[in-house]
Amino acid sequence: MIEPEDMITQMVKINIEIAPEDAPNYDEKETTMLRIETAIIVRNGTKSGKSTVDLQMIDKHGKKYLVMATGAIIDSIGRVAVIDQ
Repeated sequence: MIEPEDMITQMVKINIEIAPEDAPNYDEKETTMLRIETAIIVRNGTKSGKSTVDLQMIDKHGKKYLVMATGAIIDSIGRVAVIDQ
């Protein structure tokens, strides 16, 4: 069994598209659309004491999902979004 700590996203690929028509079209049969319900910041979320962010999500049927990422990943995505504007 994989330990929860091993499921924390530590790296992510970032694609920047100029306009909505440049972004991928998602096939509803192959992609589950999720809405973020809650973001939980865990100050000492890793064994090394770095912060993590738990994104609690839900689909249109009410099924719950969870993504765990390092605080650094979330920060990096935010910085790219702001710089790109």
